[in-house]
Amino acid sequence: MCGGCKGFFGGKQFYRHRKNCRDILGSHGPSVSFSKKIKSADSLGVSEEFKAVLDSFRNDQAGSLCQNDPIIILLGKRLWAKSLKKEKHVIMADMRLLANIILKMRTLSLNNAISGENLLERNHFETLSEAIRSLTVGEHGSLKAGLKLKMGYLLKKLIKTAKGHYIQHGEMDKSTEVDYFSAVLDLNWDYMFYTAQITCEQRRSALRKPQAMPVEEDVHKLRNFILEEMEKLATDQYKKWDAHDFIKMRNLIVSRLTMFNARRGGEPARLTLEEWEEAAGDAWIDPQMVQTIEDPLEKALFNQFKLAYQAGKGSKKLVPLLIPNDTVKPIEKLIEQRKEIDVPDENPFVFANTSCSQDHVIGWQSIKAVIKMMGPVLERPELLIADKFRHRMSTLFAILDLPASERDTFYRHMGHSEEINKHVYQCPLSIGEVVKVGGFLKKVDEPSAFNEAPRAEYQYPSIAPEETGELNGDASQEKETNEQACQEHLSCAQDERNKSPVVEPRQDIGNKSSSKPRRYFRWTESNTRLVKDYFGSCIMDKDAHGSKGSLPGKKEVIEFIEKVRIFEHNNMILNDQISIIKTKIFNERQKARSSVKFR
Repeated sequence: MCGGCKGFFGGKQFYRHRKNCRDILGSHGPSVSFSKKIKSADSLGVSEEFKAVLDSFRNDQAGSLCQNDPIIILLGKRLWAKSLKKEKHVIMADMRLLANIILKMRTLSLNNAISGENLLERNHFETLSEAIRSLTVGEHGSLKAGLKLKMGYLLKKLIKTAKGHYIQHGEMDKSTEVDYFSAVLDLNWDYMFYTAQITCEQRRSALRKPQAMPVEEDVHKLRNFILEEMEKLATDQYKKWDAHDFIKMRNLIVSRLTMFNARRGGEPARLTLEEWEEAAGDAWIDPQMVQTIEDPLEKALFNQFKLAYQAGKGSKKLVPLLIPNDTVKPIEKLIEQRKEIDVPDENPFVFANTSCSQDHVIGWQSIKAVIKMMGPVLERPELLIADKFRHRMSTLFAILDLPASERDTFYRHMGHSEEINKHVYQCPLSIGEVVKVGGFLKKVDEPSAFNEAPRAEYQYPSIAPEETGELNGDASQEKETNEQACQEHLSCAQDERNKSPVVEPRQDIGNKSSSKPRRYFRWTESNTRLVKDYFGSCIMDKDAHGSKGSLPGKKEVIEFIEKVRIFEHNNMILNDQISIIKTKIFNERQKARSSVKFR
């Protein structure tokens, strides 16, 4: 219980609350008081901003070491200066980890005088190695592989920072010793960290399995719960908000944006007020470019989202954040209530922490809090995290048959490359492996058994639609053998090479069945646009679903053919031309309906 305001707080929040409690500090509000015990910071010339970071450490052994050890402060100073997003918690975590290594070395060597400088000396390397091993052994002797690798790369950062500092200040003896230590670390790297590297790689492979993906029913339950709770809080005009309501709405919005965009956990959480104002004002949308979009379905999407851009992983590039309309009003309500909850005006983040903090909320904590609010209704709640949402979205996208330009747009949204998407996030495409490769290998291995076995109804297309052209004829009423289908694809390929718009496929000599030969027409983008403009009302018909709905009559189609003359250079009979136009209209209508359903 706080002695000032008499409020009850958890152990993790109590220390921070006491620093900011108005009843303890008086009516002047919170202030950052830099500890007088910290002496090394002034000699290293740290900024006032970073002094506030140092003052945020807990009052324990590791925190005291972070505030007073020159090498740890120097590392934190460099990391803070390098960080564009000023990730305070990340930098503090690295400093505490280094402090814990030093404390463990003191325990093992029974020498309390070991400091950050001694950490970079060769004669303490064995103690350092043993300290890292002790800190990375979990329960039952298991290895904390990720933590061990983090320690290794943190040492490399420390070497680079310390060497630059020593050379800059003319301490060449210390710089030479750091070089020797770096050589020893490189020579022993495989012995110390190779097992951890292999374990992390194996764990990454295991995380790509379909069993590691979130349960779809859990995802839908989480989505519906978030939307319902946001709607209740945003539309209740008579409810007077307190800090609990603010935190609840903040967690709901962060969870919604993280799940919808498949973003990393910390990215939507650090959305700034400036970035939100730009998104609300459509600063990133060029109205002139919107007018050039002819597809009405695509143009309608601009009214369903707000687009923001923010720094991605590593601060090297901007990544987009799509904000759906169902989240716009809750964000506006959240910003409106900032003053009521005493969020400082200096806090630049939309999803700000309370208690007069200058920081933003942590993304994974928000998702965890929302899942806790739902109660025991989820099958596997542990899989509902930001990384798994990216895993799920990358896998679902990989299944789609899309052109390279659309795939590049998706990878830019995710903030990673195609290789990362393929080898880190998405599941291996096991269905295609079994159906296509497995079927081929079985045919080679057991040709007789394969011929006698019934063929699967579902088959992967061997040639993309844009390469073969638009299929015409009574395709839905005919069932052809695989040999005929192969001949048709070969004919289409020959059609493209000869640049002839109409090709009649060669019939299989060995096939005695007399099926009607099909005709193919290669649709250009301009011809497709003519059909969509002329028969737009039929294509955009939403009264029916699936393949239902009437097509234009023969008379109307003939009028179109005579008007646009797209078959002018073909010797195709009129009935075939009518059939091709109707098939095109049907296919375009199916695309329009499926895109609406998908969105």
